[in-house]
Amino acid sequence: MATTLTLRLTKGSQLTAQELDDNFTALDSSITNGSGIKLDSANDWTALNNFEAGLQSPGAGTNSFRAGTNAGATTQGASSVALGENAGQTDQLGFAVAIGNSAGQTDQGVFSVGVGTAAGKTAQGNAGVAVGVNAGSITQGESAVGVGNAAAQNFQSDFSVAVGASAGQDSQHTKSVAIGYFAGNSSQDSSSVAIGDEAGRFSQSRNAVSIGRGAGKTNQGLQGVAIGYTTGQENQGAGATAVGWTSGKTSQGTNSVAIGFSAGKTSQGASAISIGYDAGQTSQGLNAVAVGVNSGATSQGGGAVAIGNGAGENGQGSASVALGQFAGRIGQGSNGIIISSNGSAVDDTSDGHIHIASDDGSIDFTTDSGFSVTGGNFSSPGYKNVAVTNNGNGATPPVSVFVNDITQTITGAGDATFGQNLPSLLEDTSVMSLDRSGLLGSGSTVWANNTVKFSGLPAFGSIAGPYNILRSNVKFQSTTTSSLAFSNFAVDINNTISNESTGTFTASEYGINHRPIIGADVTALVLTGMLVNLAVVDASSTLEYQIGFHSVALTVGTLSNVGFMYGPTKPTDGRSYAFHSGSSLDPVLFGGGVVNRTFMLQNASGGGSTPAYTATTGDHTLLMQGTQTQVILPAHTAVPLGQTYKIINDSGSSKAATSSSSFMGKSATMSNNTSATFVAGPNGWWVGY
Repeated sequence: MATTLTLRLTKGSQLTAQELDDNFTALDSSITNGSGIKLDSANDWTALNNFEAGLQSPGAGTNSFRAGTNAGATTQGASSVALGENAGQTDQLGFAVAIGNSAGQTDQGVFSVGVGTAAGKTAQGNAGVAVGVNAGSITQGESAVGVGNAAAQNFQSDFSVAVGASAGQDSQHTKSVAIGYFAGNSSQDSSSVAIGDEAGRFSQSRNAVSIGRGAGKTNQGLQGVAIGYTTGQENQGAGATAVGWTSGKTSQGTNSVAIGFSAGKTSQGASAISIGYDAGQTSQGLNAVAVGVNSGATSQGGGAVAIGNGAGENGQGSASVALGQFAGRIGQGSNGIIISSNGSAVDDTSDGHIHIASDDGSIDFTTDSGFSVTGGNFSSPGYKNVAVTNNGNGATPPVSVFVNDITQTITGAGDATFGQNLPSLLEDTSVMSLDRSGLLGSGSTVWANNTVKFSGLPAFGSIAGPYNILRSNVKFQSTTTSSLAFSNFAVDINNTISNESTGTFTASEYGINHRPIIGADVTALVLTGMLVNLAVVDASSTLEYQIGFHSVALTVGTLSNVGFMYGPTKPTDGRSYAFHSGSSLDPVLFGGGVVNRTFMLQNASGGGSTPAYTATTGDHTLLMQGTQTQVILPAHTAVPLGQTYKIINDSGSSKAATSSSSFMGKSATMSNNTSATFVAGPNGWWVGY
């Protein structure tokens, strides 16, 4: 069927006969001028007036139209249009439009549009739109849009959009959007968005978003978001977010967040957060947080937190916390805490520190120096210069407290069994007073240089209950004349016990390791401990006993206390012994031998100046340093089998051992600086070795 074309020529335009012959079949009866006069189709026409001409350009399909060499040449679909050389040349489907040299040339889909040289040239999908030179040129997908020079040029997938020169040029995937010069230019993955000059240009991953010039330009990760000039520009990690000029620009880690000018700009760690101008700018660590201008700006450690202008600005250590302007600004150590409201830099390079600072003072801790307070006192509520009634009952000790330079009175009788509890004192130069009977509660900790005063009448036999730990230089002062006992200390070094009363003060002290200082007018002090150094005793005081090891009284016989005993014979003198050895031992039951004293044989002791010393069964080690010529050992029948004597010659001349019993083994003669051991053996022999 012929297609009728109505041609309108305005006054002054010209259409030659050759042009009509090349492109149209003229229907003479329908070619008229504006006055209705028929025109000769063989002549050139110059429109003196407006006129209409009905022309025919028969295409392959019903109601199709084509114009140009090879336009719509083969299998042109119904109602399609092909204008230009090779436009819609082969298999142009129905309702398609191809305008321009080679536009929609091969396999143009139904309802598709290709406008421009080579636009939609090959295999343009149904309802696809390609406008511009080489737009959607090769294999444009269904309902895809490519507008601009080389936009969506090669292999644009279904439902994707590319607007701008070279936008989505190569391999733009399904449902992705690229708007801008070279936006999503190469291998833009499905459902991603790139808006801006070179946004998402190379290998933008699926579901990623980049908005702004150069945003997400190269290798933007899965579901990454980059908004702003060159944000997330190179190797933005999966799930990362960068918002602001150059934020997250290079190697932003997975799941990290950078918001603000240059925030997280270079090598931001995975799951890190930086918010603010230059926050976490360079090498922010894994899981670190920086909020505020220049916070965590350089080399912030993993897991560190910096909040505030300049907080943790340079080299903040791992797992440390800096809150407040310039808190931990330079080189904060690992695992430290700095909280500051004074607006000045508060720095500490040591690990594990704590600093809480304001304009009025600070609380500080380091592993080397412990806690300190500047500009005021530090205590828990209820523990500073106040009276505490019935403070704890033994079963419920009082709350431990950090105190410094305070005075406190503990009042009330406390529990009937456990007495009063004293709060733990964890700083220097504090004074705690007990004005009633009771105990220094169990589990208390008293650190150096504190003072504990006793002004009441103790109802119990001891002060300081079990499991207490005392540091050095604690002062115990009493204004009562009653006896006090300080018991069960784990550590008690150089503590002072003093008497401030007008009467006699009697005290006892028991501990594991202690060296107390006994002040003036303290009498009858008994020291007992696992390790006891020589006590320092004031000239006006007395020391009754100093015992190195103490055990509870036994119920056998009349023995009072024996810390360690060897042998079955028990002393009956009622005294206490750190160590006791029996003198009558059964060699079968106890293995023979007696562990006893070392006796120094000097001119002024032992055998004196006599030529011989006769050993007794109580001797064990004999050190010869005097003029004695010999040691006379008992007959073997007078001592238990296995009785042992060790003789050490340090006298400067030869010595000898003699006995009414015979010797065998080692010679009984000993030269200077030698020793010999003799054991009572069977058959009447002293066996030497």
